[in-house]
Amino acid sequence: DIHNPIDYPVFVKPANTVKSHAAMSLCNSSIDLEQAYSNAVSVSLDGSVNIEEYLLGQDIVSIDFVYNSQILHLCTIGEISNGPPSFDGIGWYTVSQNLNEVAQSQFSCMRNALAIQHGFFQTAMKFNPIDEQCKIYEVHAEIGGDKVNDIFIPMMSNGYDVFENNIHLALGKSPESIKQTVPMLLLFKQKLEQYNIKLPDSGYQECAEIDGCLILSFTY
Repeated sequence: DIHNPIDYPVFVKPANTVKSHAAMSLCNSSIDLEQAYSNAVSVSLDGSVNIEEYLLGQDIVSIDFVYNSQILHLCTIGEISNGPPSFDGIGWYTVSQNLNEVAQSQFSCMRNALAIQHGFFQTAMKFNPIDEQCKIYEVHAEIGGDKVNDIFIPMMSNGYDVFENNIHLALGKSPESIKQTVPMLLLFKQKLEQYNIKLPDSGYQECAEIDGCLILSFTY
């Protein structure tokens, strides 16, 4: 559209789908965009599609409760993907203290700007280490999937129950916080096989397999 030109590259994905990481595409031209839009519509629950600014950097997710306008930050995790053009999710990892503080600050800015008083939020951001900018690109106000809340968080936090604490929030009670986390990495075994990714022989403390996921724990 000559009246509304698009600055490429852009990132295209279905706005609402039951399968995460489906039909996501990096587009560098109108030809790419046409095909990407068609692919995204095909798996979108309501036919809507997001066309977004393409952001460079690390994918991090801040996981937070807001209770009576006060933020209860649970943790920040990083996402591993296979990169462009499909950005297929391969796993999750615990982040450094610096990235955790960056994510907390960015979520706090959003809470203040929107005057959020109550809820559970998983806020996806891109952190660009070159210019040290962090931008929010997606917010889920419900318990998401991808093994984060049912496997990864309980494993990295000695059994923290996101679901139970969401029930507490719904009943007007203050959720509990996560007392301590362990450096950890979760990898989807099926994705490792699909992309022929091999694990190193050493460098981690132990490895366990749970529900199709490999959980690696570290001492640092």
